[in-house]
Amino acid sequence: MFQTTYFPANGQLIIHAPDQRVTPDDLFEKDLLFVWDDLMDPHKVREITGRYIPMTPAVLHDFARRKATAPFVSGCVLKKSAGDFVLGAVLIGANEEEAEALAKKCLFPMRAVREKVEVLMGDLPRVAMTYLPI
Repeated sequence: MFQTTYFPANGQLIIHAPDQRVTPDDLFEKDLLFVWDDLMDPHKVREITGRYIPMTPAVLHDFARRKATAPFVSGCVLKKSAGDFVLGAVLIGANEEEAEALAKKCLFPMRAVREKVEVLMGDLPRVAMTYLPI
């Protein structure tokens, strides 16, 4: 069971476990990681990291989802693409170890680099990290 908390000032809806306390300040004080596809599922994130990580819907502009071409990778990767956008989620407070585990699970055996991207959460633009294939 999950709880949602809505913050009307910037239109954020944060999805979190009922025992987790979230505030709008989390979007400024905690690490942000943009994810897409399977990692928008809180249960999948918990399966990989061992905990539920609060998340909020987000849009990444000037990128597109593209079918991964590496062997054994079944999902999509992000590619720069002017004018396109990707709907995903931002994990709020994922530490570096958790971010690496998520990337490894979803992009393996591809090599990826961690990069800063600007995402839109509600109407609040913020810088988040994401993993892009090399």
